[in-house]
Amino acid sequence: MTAVGELLDAARERTGIPSDNALAARLGIQRQLLSKARAGEKPISDERIAQICALAKLDGPTWIAMIHAERATTATER
Repeated sequence: MTAVGELLDAARERTGIPSDNALAARLGIQRQLLSKARAGEKPISDERIAQICALAKLDGPTWIAMIHAERATTATER
């Protein structure tokens, strides 16, 4: 599972939100954004990661770092 998928699952679990659709509604965004981010088709912005973390009371900087490391294409970026 990708770090984005783990983040979305953790956020849903911590908040009791039953689906990505309901999470997207709570965040005020379209479900497609979360779906594409979960599938790795579209990167999720740092601002959106921070919003999700704030909603679920998760450590935003840690999640941002994990997601950036996963996206990195070189060892230097990681």
